[in-house]
Amino acid sequence: MKTFAAIVIVAAMIFIAAPAVFAEERTVPFLGTTLDYGKPVGVVGFLVISLELRNDASGLHIWSRNPNAFSEETRNAVTDAISRTARYTGISADSWSVRIDSVNHFRIYGMSLSAMVALTVISMAKGDTIAPHRVITGGIDADGSILAVGGVPLKAIAAHDAGLTLLIPTAPAHPLANPWAPPLPNEVSCVHTVEEAYAKLTGKKLISDEERRAQ
Repeated sequence: MKTFAAIVIVAAMIFIAAPAVFAEERTVPFLGTTLDYGKPVGVVGFLVISLELRNDASGLHIWSRNPNAFSEETRNAVTDAISRTARYTGISADSWSVRIDSVNHFRIYGMSLSAMVALTVISMAKGDTIAPHRVITGGIDADGSILAVGGVPLKAIAAHDAGLTLLIPTAPAHPLANPWAPPLPNEVSCVHTVEEAYAKLTGKKLISDEERRAQ
C-alpha cells in the first residue's frame, strides 16, 4: 500500500504511521450517488472516524488504513473542511491526529462527505455528540459557509430510506430541471453555515457565548 509523507494542516490529506491509542472513535454515515444498472441512485455509506489529541503541536495529521478508498479530491476536501472548521471555531488543530476509514466496498469521490467528517471531528474535540440519524452533505468554505454539492434529490431519497434526516447547504434546483430527480422528502433541512449545521447536528452551539467573547 502506498504511504504518503506526513505534512501539516494546510497541505493535502496525508497518511502517516498509525498512532497506538485514540481518544475517541465514531461511526458516521455519509451520502453519495452511484449507478445502478446505468441509472443514477443515492447511496448511504459509513466512515469510522477517530480523533487522538497528541502532546505535540506539529500540525494536523490525517491518515487512513485504506487510503485508496478516497480520491485525491476527497482527501483534499476533507483536510480543507477540518482545518477551516477548526479555524472558524477558534480551536487549534495542531495537536490532532485524525483517522478516517471507509467500511464501504466502493471508492469515494468528491467533497460531499467533507462537511460531515469535519463537524464530527469538531464535535469530538468539543465533547459534543451528533444526534443519531442525522447527516449533512456538502463541503466547507474558508468563510465557514457550507458548499453545495450535486445529486441532492437522490441523496435525499437514500437518506429517507435509511431513516436519516438530511442537512443540505441550499435548496436544490426544482426537480423538473433534472428528469430523473425525484421530489425531496420532508426530512430535509437547509443550512448555510457551519454554525447552523453544527446546531442542527448536535443541538449545541459551535461557538459558545463565552468562547465568542474571548475571541
